[in-house]
Amino acid sequence: MVGLSRRNYTRKARKLARVVSQLDANLQLRARRQTLRSRSIRGVTIQMDELETYEECRYSRPVIIANVIEAETRFQIASEVGSIRAKGKMTKRRVRQIKRDQERFGPRPDESPKACVRAFERAARLFPSPAPAHIQTDMRATYPKYIRAAFPGRAITHTVTPGKAPRGFGTPLHPINLMEAICRDHLGRVRRESWLTSKRRRYLQLFMDTHRAVKNWALSRFNRDLESPGQLLGFAPRKLRFEELFRWRQDWGQRSPCPFGDGRRSMLDLDWTRISPGARIRVCA
Repeated sequence: MVGLSRRNYTRKARKLARVVSQLDANLQLRARRQTLRSRSIRGVTIQMDELETYEECRYSRPVIIANVIEAETRFQIASEVGSIRAKGKMTKRRVRQIKRDQERFGPRPDESPKACVRAFERAARLFPSPAPAHIQTDMRATYPKYIRAAFPGRAITHTVTPGKAPRGFGTPLHPINLMEAICRDHLGRVRRESWLTSKRRRYLQLFMDTHRAVKNWALSRFNRDLESPGQLLGFAPRKLRFEELFRWRQDWGQRSPCPFGDGRRSMLDLDWTRISPGARIRVCA
């Protein structure tokens, strides 16, 4: 009807996703500064798990998403995407596909360790308080090494839960498992049985960042709550409206306009009382 191609919509979606991912990064950086200025020492409970999906071809190009959240508020700290090598049953068809991909892209690297360390490092930067941090994961043997690399010199309590343990409400890893289930429901590109796959993992990373930003700053923690995870942690004065997520460019770092105001103040302002709510934007359907 309007003479646009599918490519136009794709590029526009990626442009908006870049704005929102930069917004989440800027707000988390300001939250770190706010935590450093605060005199209160508060311990946090951090949970980490890896979600597996694929890019372009499920048989030969799997990827993992290292997710880290704050368990009490369900604040999503990081979701780092990395490639992994194909594993599992190797049929003749799958071996041929892996060989074709190696000829096309070269040997597939295992980026899982780097993705996990990056995710833990983002949690360490967001909560730099000297208070002890409680980290909960499954029983993967390499997690203690990643935690020591990301939290050097800090008091850490690390508890593990077997991967085959019962899941559900009341279990230790229920918050991170529920978050990943919600993510699979919201994003078709990470569902187990779907043709809505990402052709490149950089785009998967981009839209995982978008989903994280929306969950942290624009949606309530639960349907019964009024506050977003960012509000519950004291990082935001209110929930953002969806139009405010895309309202201002965020590629100027901490000098980018604050989304909670009218655009006259930057992310460097930490005084919520001086930030005006700003005028509502009417979005035409």
